[in-house]
Amino acid sequence: MGSEWLQVRAATSRSLWCCQAFKETMADIARRWRELHAKEDQLKTYMEKSMRRLKEDDKLRVQALKKAMREREQKTQKEMELVRAKKKLEALKKEHQKLSKEVQKYSIFKIYLEDVVKISPQFEDIQDVISRYKLLVRTRKDLQQSQEKDRKMIKQTKVLLDRDEAEKEAETLQYQNELEQLQQRFAQAQSDVRFWTARWANMQNRNAKNALMLTTMKMAIHNLFQCVNTQLKAKVHVPEDDSLRQLDMVEPSQTPLPAQKEEQ
Repeated sequence: MGSEWLQVRAATSRSLWCCQAFKETMADIARRWRELHAKEDQLKTYMEKSMRRLKEDDKLRVQALKKAMREREQKTQKEMELVRAKKKLEALKKEHQKLSKEVQKYSIFKIYLEDVVKISPQFEDIQDVISRYKLLVRTRKDLQQSQEKDRKMIKQTKVLLDRDEAEKEAETLQYQNELEQLQQRFAQAQSDVRFWTARWANMQNRNAKNALMLTTMKMAIHNLFQCVNTQLKAKVHVPEDDSLRQLDMVEPSQTPLPAQKEEQ
């Protein structure tokens, strides 16, 4: 029993020690976990600061690059402007030299104009001579423009006259053609009149002949009717102008006449 109690006690002691050791281990693990989280938060904060610093550095670097590019562009532009200014200065120098040569070349005209002012009382100075010259040039230009307008107007008028003349010629030709057609139609009409006049005369002659023949036949029929009526001693009353009825009455009476003659 004593040994068993010692064993139980030893086991209990070991169990207590194990529990204590486990608690200490868990506490150590919890401490380390908190430390890990703390370090993780510190690392995260450091990373965020580092990222912000990098972004700020990138922004500053980009701004510095843009500023350098602007300065480079401004420098290039100023250099180009300087080159253009030098070229313009050279051109102005050449123009000045050219004008100087022309001034020397035309200086004789100044002397001539001064002599003109001296001998001409109507001019007070060289500017008056130049003004008069400009006025004459403008007047000459106006005259040339006026003459050009007159030439254009004359040209346009000639074109209109030519067109009117062509239209009149075309109308005249058309009227001539129409006149020829009318003359031909008039000649044809005269020919038709002569033709129909001749035909009308022939028709009148035929009508006259037919009327004369008809009158002769009527008279013959009437005479024959009277003879037959006398021979037959018939008292048939037929109008004198009814030749057809007289002829109808004569025709059947002509058949017995030969027999009567033979009997006589």
